[in-house]
Amino acid sequence: MENEAGRRVVCRRPVVYADSMRSSDTAGPAPTPIKRVNPRAWSRVPPVLVLIAAFGVYMGNGHGRSSGDTIPGKVLPISMLVEHDLDMNECEASMHPKTRYCMREFNGRLLSAYPLGPAFTALPIYAIAYGINPHVFGATRQEYRNARFGEDTDSAASRLEDLSAAVIAALSVMFIWLICRTRLSVLASLLVTAGYALG
Repeated sequence: MENEAGRRVVCRRPVVYADSMRSSDTAGPAPTPIKRVNPRAWSRVPPVLVLIAAFGVYMGNGHGRSSGDTIPGKVLPISMLVEHDLDMNECEASMHPKTRYCMREFNGRLLSAYPLGPAFTALPIYAIAYGINPHVFGATRQEYRNARFGEDTDSAASRLEDLSAAVIAALSVMFIWLICRTRLSVLASLLVTAGYALG
């Protein structure tokens, strides 16, 4: 092809790529982007959730079985709140002979044959109940003294014993979880904590 000046002009055809020949109506819908789950999102398990789960498991069995080993931990918090002492003289008349091995007599006082740590640990739970209802352990001093602390399972003392034990154990489970999360992955922390809680 020549122009008016006699010069030859070369016409080049535009290059059309295959992708540009597809029309918008035949291209199909755009693929939906896949939402990826952040692995750290589910790893942020609140410690309070571990506490609630452990507490529910420990309280799920209804009530524990009382024995002579547990009587000091159940009775001494009441004795500290009502009698303001650390002996169990007030429980002597109502205690079963088979459970008296939990006491030792010293200078006319019946003292616990076991360490006092569990009683002091459970004291805050008993104190809250006693503060809400001062008659929770008996409307009168004589009724309190006649309570069968060693054999009953439905009294306020037994219910508070189960509640305080569940709270203390659940707190220890949460403490183990917090320690594990500083060193281990979520899965490893769950396995270690579950093994501690249920083992």
